[in-house]
Amino acid sequence: MNETTGVSPFTLVYGSLPHGPLAVLREMWLNESNFPAPKNKSTVEYLTELHERPTTVLSFAQSHAEKAQQQYVDWYNARSCAKSFQVGEPVLVLQKDSSASKVFSRWIGPGLVTHVQSPNSYVVEFDDGSSRTIHVNHLRKFHTRAQKVLYDPIGLSGEPDVNSCAIVSEQDQEFGDLHAFDYDCAGIGIDSKDDSQLPSQLIDRSTLCHLSARQQGELLQILDKYADCKVPERLKQEVQRQLDDMLASGIIQESNSPMASPLVCVLKGKGGCNGIRLDVDYRYLNSYTVGDAFQSISQSINRFYFRQHGP
Repeated sequence: MNETTGVSPFTLVYGSLPHGPLAVLREMWLNESNFPAPKNKSTVEYLTELHERPTTVLSFAQSHAEKAQQQYVDWYNARSCAKSFQVGEPVLVLQKDSSASKVFSRWIGPGLVTHVQSPNSYVVEFDDGSSRTIHVNHLRKFHTRAQKVLYDPIGLSGEPDVNSCAIVSEQDQEFGDLHAFDYDCAGIGIDSKDDSQLPSQLIDRSTLCHLSARQQGELLQILDKYADCKVPERLKQEVQRQLDDMLASGIIQESNSPMASPLVCVLKGKGGCNGIRLDVDYRYLNSYTVGDAFQSISQSINRFYFRQHGP
């Protein structure tokens, strides 16, 4: 049975289902069907029936193939979207691997888009000064990652709060764009020089329309005063419950290590309707981790070839 047409190749050619010797023998043993007496047909009747059966099967196969192809298109386009880049934007380029095989490719870069050749072609310049015209299918956006945050410990009173937490949505990819903010010397919260990062500037005022002007002002003052509190009140109970469960199960343990990684609360479902998942942001720790080096497949094959046959 063909998945696209819905019928087998035998049925497309002969216009009937295959009925081999084993099927006939099974029907005779089980007495599943009574074979009618052979009917003598004229040449015209035989040729007409021979022509009509493949035509009927072809019509069915075409209609089934159209539905299947549309389903394939819907599946493919479910996560696909048009890509476009601007001049000066960093991008990664997909190119063939250095091995002899033509099926291996890897992303290199970043390169810089210097010119828009056409809606689907861009001129990309690399660090060595070379430039190439590349189709948009071989390009992807380059996202700069914030691996660590530096701060000046001079003037800080007491120990800095390293047990911080971030809240991201489950649909976010690699936390999106990360913006760092500074703590003031008194440890009150966010630096007053950057008012754009205050919660009072980020909150949608339409969500506070049920409050009076005085109540709105008092609420915004409280939000700005405790802006350094990373875990929202509505999530604290669930976060503490999961931490207690992991402590009781031995999955985690209390530590006084001078290095700590921030907690990340991933909201499951729209607005966290399906609960939260606790993750840890280990990017700062990973920046000091030395990974193991493994040879690529092409390097291993070349070393084996040289050992057997020489250079």
